[in-house]
Amino acid sequence: MSQPKESALVAQAFQSILEKSGQNCVTLPWADVYAIADRKHWTDKAHEETRYELHDRGITIGYGKHFVIVAKDEDFAPLKGASA
Repeated sequence: MSQPKESALVAQAFQSILEKSGQNCVTLPWADVYAIADRKHWTDKAHEETRYELHDRGITIGYGKHFVIVAKDEDFAPLKGASA
């Protein structure tokens, strides 16, 4: 593997995947995330920098044990009756 991609490039790739999907959110297996970022491991620094870059693009990211969720930072699926 080459040098890990800069967080701005990783965020751009996630944004492109989300936009091309036409969905409000997508899930990516960790293997895909590593491939997109040219990384063997996802460090705390990579997490924070990528989250920051995505935040500026109106996108949020969540990290699970097996998958990563990339979603529009919008109320696209409100729960009825949950708001006061």
